[in-house]
Amino acid sequence: PIPCVPWQSQTSGQYQRRVHGNLHWKETVFLYTHYDQFDNAIDIVIQHHPSCWDHEQFKSHIVRVSNTEVYYRAIDFYLSNHPLQLTELLNELATKLDHKRVVSMVRQRNQLPLIQRYLKHVQNNDVAMINEALNELYVEEEDYSSLRDSIDTHGTFDQISLATLA
Repeated sequence: PIPCVPWQSQTSGQYQRRVHGNLHWKETVFLYTHYDQFDNAIDIVIQHHPSCWDHEQFKSHIVRVSNTEVYYRAIDFYLSNHPLQLTELLNELATKLDHKRVVSMVRQRNQLPLIQRYLKHVQNNDVAMINEALNELYVEEEDYSSLRDSIDTHGTFDQISLATLA
């Protein structure tokens, strides 16, 4: 346990090291966020999620990180541990993400249906990889009216590839 020491008598770094060293993960996350070290806070949550993960708190911290690679570690974390909340995280980060990279990550894990709402949300960018992923999902679901709307509205996609799906 951490001895009761007045906050002002230790530097923030010393206090953070003591809390971290004693495995107080929620407290460590709090201190990192208090000192605007959101990258470190998110990494601690990912590493020690059973004891300190909270979805709403995670979303409020992830948008404040400075290293964009943390976004993709977070996506991988959500794919592995909280897949049903992934779309909500992606929509929160939509303006900061490389959508092609997100589609590639999720496609590698064969989890495209999980992010269908996110894909619809960012389809306005008319990125071929997003359009193709959504079109593929529409074909799998046999949702031909949505497929027709997608094709008519967002023309950037591989037509030959789409034809082989049907």
